[in-house]
Amino acid sequence: MFIIILYPNFLTQKVGVFYCMKIVSLLPSATEIVYLLNLQERLVGVSHECDFPTDALNKPAVTYSRINKNLPSHKIDSAVKQLLKNGESLYGLDEHLLEKLRPDIILTQELCTAIPFFRNTLAGDFFYVAVLFGSYELIRYLVMEYINALQKTYL
Repeated sequence: MFIIILYPNFLTQKVGVFYCMKIVSLLPSATEIVYLLNLQERLVGVSHECDFPTDALNKPAVTYSRINKNLPSHKIDSAVKQLLKNGESLYGLDEHLLEKLRPDIILTQELCTAIPFFRNTLAGDFFYVAVLFGSYELIRYLVMEYINALQKTYL
């Protein structure tokens, strides 16, 4: 499930301008959805782990691993354990780059709560991004799929 963060400059936008907003995706699956919805021109930044579609590699990476990937596996394991023991994240955020990119929307992963509609499903993730950016054909399709699934389950 995604959580959508409205970046501070979003507050100065007028209603109905989602079609021109700048997007940063901190989750590879969210990046793929942005491309599938043909919104890649609005994508101004991605996670360092975003590698599909390959064009995503041309977008600035706003995150990074705090562990050197060139270390031997036993040292990577030790570094991971130490960071977690200290309550630290395995990943960092390039705040200066994020500020420079000035996204209106940041797509990231929801970790704690669930929204009942399309709970924790890929269809739900598509639905929220499609609603946000006005991809009405996809919204209609997802709603019909949801209704069909309910009918198969309860009828």
